[in-house]
Amino acid sequence: MVLISDELFHELWLKLLAFKKRSVYRLSPHYKKKFEELQKTLFYGIIRLDKLSDDFNFAKEWWAFFNKLSTDETLGMHQIRGAIFKSWQHVSLYYEHSIKKILDIIEANNESNGF
Repeated sequence: MVLISDELFHELWLKLLAFKKRSVYRLSPHYKKKFEELQKTLFYGIIRLDKLSDDFNFAKEWWAFFNKLSTDETLGMHQIRGAIFKSWQHVSLYYEHSIKKILDIIEANNESNGF
């Protein structure tokens, strides 16, 4: 699921800055690495809360919400996840980049297989 909200993005960005300042040093090596990955996606206008531990309160609320959606029979009982984007332009750039990476992989595989 794609959520686009400049206001929510900005609010979470400020909370993440505060979280980093006071709490990131207490994270396990696994979550420190994930937090570093999160910082890279922030540059592109994306907040992926799967990169955070439950020590970040918003992440707990986020996953409770999405877990509830995932068990909703009217939605087909499928796992639902999401990311917060700063704007539609950020969504477009993210998916264009992702599609290009996939096409590059396909092309490299075709070349190595003689196609």
